Amino acid sequence: MRNLPFVLGVSLLLALLTWLLLRGIDTNAPAYAMTLQTFDDYALAEASLHRDVLQARAGLLRDYDTFTAAVRAMEDAVNRLRSRAQAAGLDARPVDRLQALVVEQEELMEQFKTSNALLQNSLSFVGLLSTSPAFRVHDTQLASATSALAAAILYLSRDRSSDALKTLSERIDQFAQQAPAAGSDAEVARVMLAHTRLLYDLLPAVDETLKAFIAVPSAEALDEARSLFSRHRSEVEAVEQRFQLLLYVVSLLLLVILVFLGLRLRARASA
Repeated sequence: MRNLPFVLGVSLLLALLTWLLLRGIDTNAPAYAMTLQTFDDYALAEASLHRDVLQARAGLLRDYDTFTAAVRAMEDAVNRLRSRAQAAGLDARPVDRLQALVVEQEELMEQFKTSNALLQNSLSFVGLLSTSPAFRVHDTQLASATSALAAAILYLSRDRSSDALKTLSERIDQFAQQAPAAGSDAEVARVMLAHTRLLYDLLPAVDETLKAFIAVPSAEALDEARSLFSRHRSEVEAVEQRFQLLLYVVSLLLLVILVFLGLRLRARASA
């Protein structure tokens, strides 16, 4: 009974040692690694979306299914980030801002898809018609106007300046004056004129949409969300380091008590 307080003290120290050991274990590392992977998934999906949009603008991509897949991947990544932020008790506003930018990019992407489809269709029609011998052979003057009109469209596709727009407008008026009102080429000329007028509006509009899409400040929002989880990770590591230090101190204290107990036992045995 005389050693009961000593035994209770050692038992309490052992329980404290076990508790500090459990609290010092880095249980947040796997979750943080998954969070970093989620950020990488988002960045990869967004980069793929931007690449596909630029390819579609250049006429190199006719299938827009990859757009939808990239947006879904971005939305899935944002949902996972929000879930982890809520689980960790973090402020989810940076993730909400990132979600709002995903919605903005999706809206601009849908607008781009519609306009770019019309743009590529009109460009293909104008290119085909301007090089068609069947259309050019009947009227050399009209053929010259058609070539000038196609050249102005090609120039506008590379230069959106006011001079390029003015030149195309002049070529459209010239073609409209020379287009036949009747005959085999009248309907084709009318369609050609409709497509060129559509291109006059579409070329600048599509590029403005593309500029707005590229200019969406998602990188800043992504960095802000990444900083949120990074700060939380640093705080968790600091707490774990404090518990590890306490674990070391308690271990030393327990060692001292065991040495003291051994010395007492030795002294009693000698007596």
